Amino acid sequence: MAEIFGTALAAAGALEQTIKLIKRIRSARNSPKDLPPVLERHMKTVEETLKIVELIEDQEPLKTENIKSVLLKIQETGKSVTECLQEMNVALEKGGLKNFVHQMRSGSDDLARLDTLMRDLALSKVDLGVSLELVSVGLTYKVGEAIAVNTAVVEDLNSRLKAQLGDQYGLKLATIVQNRKANADGTVSLTAADIAELSAKPHDLESDDFGTHGQKYKKRIIKDNRALRQGFMLNVPVAGEQDIWDHIDEIEISNNLAEDGGTMFNYPVSKEVLLAGLARR
Repeated sequence: MAEIFGTALAAAGALEQTIKLIKRIRSARNSPKDLPPVLERHMKTVEETLKIVELIEDQEPLKTENIKSVLLKIQETGKSVTECLQEMNVALEKGGLKNFVHQMRSGSDDLARLDTLMRDLALSKVDLGVSLELVSVGLTYKVGEAIAVNTAVVEDLNSRLKAQLGDQYGLKLATIVQNRKANADGTVSLTAADIAELSAKPHDLESDDFGTHGQKYKKRIIKDNRALRQGFMLNVPVAGEQDIWDHIDEIEISNNLAEDGGTMFNYPVSKEVLLAGLARR
C-alpha cells in the first residue's frame, strides 16, 4: 500500500507541475482571451485527472496493482507534458505573446506534441476510471459457500466515489448487488456470472484484423494482470465444458502474476472448476 501511495503522490506531483505551467502561460497577459482554447481543454483534463489521483491517495481500498500501473503511466505522461510546456514557455518569453499565439495557431511541432501527450493523458484518465469501477471491497469466502459481499462496505465506498468525482464514477460491484436481497448477516451472495462481470477488464482485448486471405484473424490478449495478497481475478468468462475459445486464431497470455495467496484465471473455466479453485484458497 505504501508503494502505491508513493506512486499516486508522484503522479499528483507531475500533474500539479503541469497545472502551474499552464497557469503561468495563461497569466502572461491580463486577459486570457487571446490564448487558444486548446489550453483550456488541456487544463480541464489535467485537473479532472488530478482529482481522481488525489482521491486514490486518500482511500486505501483504491490502492490496487491495476490502479498503480495506470498511475505510473500518468506520472510519465505528466512529466512529458511539463517538459513540452516548459519549452513552449521559453518560446513565449523569448518571442512575446503574439509570436507564441501565432506559433500555437499555426500548428507548430510543440503543439502537435502537446496534443499527442494530452490524448495519452485523457486515455489514462479513462483507464483510471475503469480501474476504479472494478475495485472489489467487502468480499468474503468460506469453504463450501458462495463468495459474498458486505453491502455496507460497498455502498460506503461507492457513495464516496460519486460524491467526490461525480455520478459517472462508481463501483461495478455496487451495481451488481443493488436491490439484491441480503443474507441474515447483511451480505449478498455472488453468482459465477456476477464474478465474471466483476472481473471483466479493459486490458483483455480481442482483435479482428484481416488475415492474408481476407478472413478475420482473431486474437485474444490477456497480459499485465496482478492478483496479490489473497486477491482474486477472473479475466475470462465462465463457460461450460466446451472450449469457447477454440475459434480464436491466436491467444497471448503473458506477464500475469498471482502470489501471496492470490488466485487468477486466464482461460475460460466452468463454474465447477472456478468454485474448486476458490475452495483451495
